[in-house]
Amino acid sequence: MKTKLLVVVLLFSSLSISFAQQYGYKWRIIPCGTSSDLNYAYFTNTTPTTYGLICGSNGTILYSGDGLNTWTQKNTGTTANLNSIIKVFNGYNNYLCCGDNGTLLFSTNLGSNWTQLTTGTTANLNSLASYPYSTTYRLFVVGDGGLILYSTWSGTVWNAFSQLPSGTTQNLNSITVNGNLDATICGNSGTVLKSTNGGLNWFQTNSPTTQNLNHINGYGSNFTVFGNNGIISYTTNTGQNWTQYPTGVTNNLFHNYSDYVSGSQGTVLLYGEWTRIPTPVAVNLKYILYPYFFGGNGTILKYEIDTIKWQMKINGNNLSTYQSFRGIFDQNKLSSNAPGFEWPIGSNKFVIFTTGLTASCMINGQLAQTSCSYLGEYLPGAIQNGQYYYDSTKFRIYKIEKSLGASQYDWQNWGYMVPYGAPYVDVNHNGNYEPMIDTPGVKNASQTIFACLTDINPVSHTSGEGFGGGITNPLMGIELHLTKWVYSYPSYNDVIFTKFEILNKGNQPWNRTQFAIYSDPDIGAAEDDWSGCDTVRNMGYGYNADNDDAVYGSNPPAVGYKILKGPVNKSVSPNVTYYMTSFNRTNNAGAPPPNESDPNGEPLGAYYFMQGFKKDSAAWLDRTQPTPWGSYKKTKKIFYGDPETNEGWTAEKGYIVNYGKDSVGMLYPEVQKDVRFTLGMGAENYTVMNGDTAVIWMAQFAARGTSNLNSVTKLKQLADLVQMYYESNFTIGVKQISSEVPAKFSLGQNYPNPFNPSTKIKFAIPLCHSCGKNNQNVTIKIFDILGKEVSTLVNENLQPGTYETTFDASKLTTGIYFYKLTAEGFSQTKKMLFLK
Repeated sequence: MKTKLLVVVLLFSSLSISFAQQYGYKWRIIPCGTSSDLNYAYFTNTTPTTYGLICGSNGTILYSGDGLNTWTQKNTGTTANLNSIIKVFNGYNNYLCCGDNGTLLFSTNLGSNWTQLTTGTTANLNSLASYPYSTTYRLFVVGDGGLILYSTWSGTVWNAFSQLPSGTTQNLNSITVNGNLDATICGNSGTVLKSTNGGLNWFQTNSPTTQNLNHINGYGSNFTVFGNNGIISYTTNTGQNWTQYPTGVTNNLFHNYSDYVSGSQGTVLLYGEWTRIPTPVAVNLKYILYPYFFGGNGTILKYEIDTIKWQMKINGNNLSTYQSFRGIFDQNKLSSNAPGFEWPIGSNKFVIFTTGLTASCMINGQLAQTSCSYLGEYLPGAIQNGQYYYDSTKFRIYKIEKSLGASQYDWQNWGYMVPYGAPYVDVNHNGNYEPMIDTPGVKNASQTIFACLTDINPVSHTSGEGFGGGITNPLMGIELHLTKWVYSYPSYNDVIFTKFEILNKGNQPWNRTQFAIYSDPDIGAAEDDWSGCDTVRNMGYGYNADNDDAVYGSNPPAVGYKILKGPVNKSVSPNVTYYMTSFNRTNNAGAPPPNESDPNGEPLGAYYFMQGFKKDSAAWLDRTQPTPWGSYKKTKKIFYGDPETNEGWTAEKGYIVNYGKDSVGMLYPEVQKDVRFTLGMGAENYTVMNGDTAVIWMAQFAARGTSNLNSVTKLKQLADLVQMYYESNFTIGVKQISSEVPAKFSLGQNYPNPFNPSTKIKFAIPLCHSCGKNNQNVTIKIFDILGKEVSTLVNENLQPGTYETTFDASKLTTGIYFYKLTAEGFSQTKKMLFLK
């Protein structure tokens, strides 16, 4: 479906291993039926299954023919310790295995039977290598006492072995060769040997250390050695000079594969980062064939994705989608290149491939950006004193299912996230989360997901993110408190809500701040979609360009993204709330025109899109509003018309292709495509001070009408219903308008007064010196003239600050009402007049 994204998926896989302690992974112990030490392994991916062979102590050879899930022991006819195993020749049947006391075994039937070859030595043989040369194969075996054995394949048998002079008596532990007549050996006491004629002659290079060296990796003039006492050294000039890596460990290191190094006492290091990954064992881990690690006492460890930590599914109504630990959502990261927003649930039909919230700003004149589209640049954790803080026992994605009750693990541990903004119903109003009393999650939601994420760890930033990305200096310093929830009410059965709390925990203000929802809506089939926006409803949407979709069939649905409330610019007076300040679309990377294609690895281009421009800063031109001088009106919101009536500017009417400052351009049709869009919120004068918070409320929903265009109309009707629900259940709740600590309690006069049908009430909460808490329970209740309580506006724990709440009296009769503020040791009542 998305060829470009295959690259992104691979980048995701490679970057994920950079995260300290490998968030989202876990160890699984694979039983193999032996307690012998396992020293070396070989496996190959073949159709229809994966074959594997392991060699170890006491003559052990294990075989797996079912994808390395189960292992059976083969008869080798020896009890010698076996140290290395390789495949030889073409195909998958021929193997050689060497071991102690001059043992060398040969199999021609995938390890089922083994023949012992005559080596002419009783020395321990530690490593072997073979490569094709001319019409034969060359074989080298290295061992104790500086031993190098050499043989060639006659076509039916291995020729008699000869010993090659090595110039050393040190034990030789590892050999690597390639077809370019290049070979390298390492051994005890820092021994490194090199051959440039295919292993027939050897010379000793400078030694990087006096420690024993156990493994060598690399070819030509560039190679790396791994040894005892935490030694890893590399050379770029055939051993003339060496550089030692600061591994930070003193364990013996035995092997390296890809980004991992294994060693004694269960040691596993991330190569290059030198972070030690905890393992559940304390044995020597002698060999790696990722994701498998082999070692003492029959140990086979598999390092695999922990699906619970990697992403979380929310599926509490008629839709199902995912939240990833990297901040993106609506994408199934556990299935390569797969969409994640399923609608309706259980149909295996999807309307969104991926979504995320990207943030950009200027810090001291430099562009800072945290991208979130296909990969995401967040990690679980928080920011403490400007530094990345991660506790594996706390930071992950939490999920609450209301119907499962207090027995849920996340219900019991929700309190870890309460200080970071995880919502809960404080049943006894004591300001403390108590899992056996309080209810975690959003009130009345069937399911709630919460995660605390941050961008402060630079390893999470990559230029292959998909929408900009890759900026590591400066870092914005975002601590993101993300809440997603759904209701099972029939009216909101096709809706999911998201709240982003974006804290600036960096050291600098964010200037010229822009936030943007980037999404790749795929309504069934990906290549036949259009996009549009509704400027009144602050909504972007995707819909099928024709009335027949390869997945959904006729009358396909539409999917919408509505900003219920955008971030507030507190740096200007009066404060300004940004809803949808821009809406535009991008094309698949590389698709024409070039200034409208995805800005993958182009942070400045992404920033321009977020502001409402094209990638090269060209303005979008409204093709329905020509100017008297032969141009078109500039706009930051494209395709704002009504698709069903075709009034206003719709995708059906095409668009203007232009570049740079060109305000003329040429009219082109908007072709059916794999469309993506950005829904921006921000301004040139939007500053978020360090220590301040930006909050965005968003809803996503799907609707299906009598045609592809009528589906958009149904979507707008649902959007209105969702906005009303939000206004009734969240904005009527309390919202903080200042974090400055007031000197005393105050309850302001409602405004307007008289009012019809709603009015605002402002109040201030000081520090609670008597109760010794940072927050205190606050209630605001409404009473009629007879003293009967008619509504509770606020009933929650609030930190010191100034707040505002809204009272909607549309269901009440005209008259005088009273509102009463109650807090720790304080109570005040005021009067207001409702006139219909």
